[in-house]
Amino acid sequence: MHKVLIADDDLDTADFLSELIRSEGINAEAVSSGREVLEKINDPEQLPDLFLLDVIMPDIDGIETCKRVKSKLGDRFIPIILITSRNDVDSKVRGLRSGADDYLCKPVNNRELMARVRAMLRIKDLQERIRASRKASDRLSSRDPLTGVLSHYQMTRRLDEEFKRAERYSDPLSCLLLGLDGFKKVNRELGEEAGDRLLKSVAELLKQDVREIDIVTRFGGDRFLIILPKTHFSGTLSVAERIWNDLNDSPIDIDGEDVFLTASMGISFYPSKGIRDKESLLRFADRALSRAKDEGGNRICLYQHFDYFYQPSRRGRS
Repeated sequence: MHKVLIADDDLDTADFLSELIRSEGINAEAVSSGREVLEKINDPEQLPDLFLLDVIMPDIDGIETCKRVKSKLGDRFIPIILITSRNDVDSKVRGLRSGADDYLCKPVNNRELMARVRAMLRIKDLQERIRASRKASDRLSSRDPLTGVLSHYQMTRRLDEEFKRAERYSDPLSCLLLGLDGFKKVNRELGEEAGDRLLKSVAELLKQDVREIDIVTRFGGDRFLIILPKTHFSGTLSVAERIWNDLNDSPIDIDGEDVFLTASMGISFYPSKGIRDKESLLRFADRALSRAKDEGGNRICLYQHFDYFYQPSRRGRS
């Protein structure tokens, strides 16, 4: 049910308006000052769907109250109707410039008042739907729809942010690019649905194996990029080893069949020779991954030394 907050220092008027609005099936609450209105909006649970503000009130008048309410609401839309006995053009213009969405002059016709109230509530509902739709769209564009990790678009944005931060504060920054070994064979033999389930499971494993500040993204296909802020090469190697072991040791159940996955990984880090921007950081991680694949997979390669492949200590499958 919608809720209207009425502010009028004339208690008889406030009570009358409350009863009128309630008779139309809309919840209504009355306060006697602008200060009480401002106290109400400090609590998100007490926010109304519409404000009816008398312009002439002691302490804080309706126009000043309107300005403060609109500034506190930010991008959230809650309509405000100002009610006043002043019906000159200058007063109306002043009220609308304060942020009010409508302006009524006393004496107010009851039918007109309710028509304005319902019109404002319809606009408010429409704005809420648009806001919710925009948020849903933002979530979809920021997340890979299959795995739930950050999308490729968001990956480029976050990598740009982290590289600029690393340059500014002389912090280390590492990238770990992971590609699953034999994924095409899994898709071919078990089907694409099984492949999708494997990718979801790997994404969950990666999120569990990194810190809260690390960024797991879908790079495309069976590849994932992990951005590791404030992390030197040795720290990145520890993360890679943990992921490598977890993939080797943890089968993924696909329709009752245990499927063991392995992965090849390429690592690049900043600051280091040849890394001048985020593009080169990403490019060298990609080259290192390609070399790891070329050497048979299931291994970790550092871009600076393409002939050097790190072999993690094996925990063994349980």
